Amino acid sequence: MDLWGGTLNYEGITVLSDVEASAYAGTGKRFCRRLLCAPACLQRVAKVLEKEADSICPFNQIETQYGEGIEFDYARVMRLVIDAFGLKQTAMERKINISGSIDAAGVTKNICHTSTGLKMTDIQGREPLKRHGGSL
Repeated sequence: MDLWGGTLNYEGITVLSDVEASAYAGTGKRFCRRLLCAPACLQRVAKVLEKEADSICPFNQIETQYGEGIEFDYARVMRLVIDAFGLKQTAMERKINISGSIDAAGVTKNICHTSTGLKMTDIQGREPLKRHGGSL
């Protein structure tokens, strides 16, 4: 991995797969029951996952005067966060607390990033993973 820059992307998975397969090279043993998925398999799963995620929380890639960006449907994201924390009914009955944040940093001399986020701060908000039995 050091030779490939320490990245874990599809190329990195290919490198790990080659390392895994090299243990069987020259042994005459058949290489099956892989520990790692092939990059093509991961790409197929990623495509299905992205399609499902797009139906839940779509976004658009945009160009700004500062460069490229991603824009979400903020009302839809807010409803998703409220529902994930089990506060849908509560939000219809009273105001709930959600904090927002924004941060920016220089990555290189010519590249910077800006990030925004939401944090549920309402005292009645439940942990989403516990609410759904450990997984969403």
